Amino acid sequence: MMNTGNTQAISGLAGETIALGLLMLHYDSVCSASNAQLKWDLVLPIQNDCIRIQVKKITTRIEFTQRVRGGLNELTGESAYGITQRVDNRYTQENCDVLLGIAIDRDTMQFATHFIPTKVSDELNVDSVSTKKLYFTKNILNEIHLVKDDAYCDEFYSKMSDSSKNNSNSLEFFMPT
Repeated sequence: MMNTGNTQAISGLAGETIALGLLMLHYDSVCSASNAQLKWDLVLPIQNDCIRIQVKKITTRIEFTQRVRGGLNELTGESAYGITQRVDNRYTQENCDVLLGIAIDRDTMQFATHFIPTKVSDELNVDSVSTKKLYFTKNILNEIHLVKDDAYCDEFYSKMSDSSKNNSNSLEFFMPT
């Protein structure tokens, strides 16, 4: 399959849809964002607040930056119409609460999920994090409602620091039952 902007957009939408379905198994109030221009894809209402969830397609890393959109060349920022646009937007606590990565194996139609609260990613001085450091979030979506909690984020950061002790394959796929 050709890797065009249209194909990437469709693949991204498929990832969002799968993530929405998986989250619905734990949170019946989760829904898609109503505006495609928002910096988050899904919304999870929790009591008098909401969790803004940005779904990212991943392989072995979750990126904290937004890729170019609308047919722009990811490397040069040029569009097919000769317009140049530099996009280096970072996902932060200001514009979303959690980055939810989903890896999809198209051959087997299996997938794996990992997530990182933006409270934690904001503390890191990097543009991405390996899924190996997020081994403890693999396919665990019932903790998403905790991503704004300071104590949870402190523990999350500690687990990431201890990740070198874990040797598991972080992208082992699963097929939900």
